[in-house]
Amino acid sequence: MVVNPSTGWTFVREFSAKCFCRCCLIARRIRSGSRRRWLAACFPGITFGRKVFVGLRAEFRVTDGAQVILGDYCHVGRDASIVAKYGRITIGNRCFIGHGSTIACSDEIAIGTDCLIGEYVTIRDQNHGMDCSDVPFAQQGMESASIMIGDNVWIGAKATIVAGVKIASNSVVAANAVVTRDVAPWTVVGGVPARHLRNLDSPEDCIREAI
Repeated sequence: MVVNPSTGWTFVREFSAKCFCRCCLIARRIRSGSRRRWLAACFPGITFGRKVFVGLRAEFRVTDGAQVILGDYCHVGRDASIVAKYGRITIGNRCFIGHGSTIACSDEIAIGTDCLIGEYVTIRDQNHGMDCSDVPFAQQGMESASIMIGDNVWIGAKATIVAGVKIASNSVVAANAVVTRDVAPWTVVGGVPARHLRNLDSPEDCIREAI
């Protein structure tokens, strides 16, 4: 039997690449654990669940009695920013927060389980006041209203969620959308401002179609 030498070298290269990727993954997890411990020491208001991944340069600021609670198996991407002043941010289990995203809270932001938040998404529960035309916006103070996001919600890249919005479970927000009003379950919204685009099939709909 003749063995092709190139086959052996291919196996060695593939095995070495797999080992290298595995080592990189282990190193990322170790660095993430160190960042979690450092953040928990700096900000007592942060609570991390099990196996939460915190990406490189992810920023947390939790001040003035605020709280941030991340559930189990959450992923916070690199360069993401989670800021809470006075308020409370709750993120459920198995949520993914894409790199460069911002979650800023002074009242309350609640995100359910199994949510996907794309890259550079902005979720803010406060805005500058705009009532007085003769006063600069920066001097009119802040207005805040809670944001509620249900379970299994997918928010596309660069979308913006403004104060006071409720996004029901099992819904999708398209990329670059600006959500200014509530989103119903099993729907897709998109645009500026976001509007209804189509419905999604719920489990009940699938059962009816099968029958």
